[in-house]
Amino acid sequence: MPQPPHCPHCPEHPQLWKDTSLTSEANPFDWRWYCTGCGSRWAPTHEQKMRYL
Repeated sequence: MPQPPHCPHCPEHPQLWKDTSLTSEANPFDWRWYCTGCGSRWAPTHEQKMRYL
């Protein structure tokens, strides 16, 4: 699996985590990027959804 993106807001730029708490068998693409440093969440792009499924 490719390395996840890094947080653009944190000074240390930690890698983002794939938050799958909303993912289900019916909605496998319903996930968000999450930063443990600042707590921000982002919706992945269409390309990221395909790449990190």
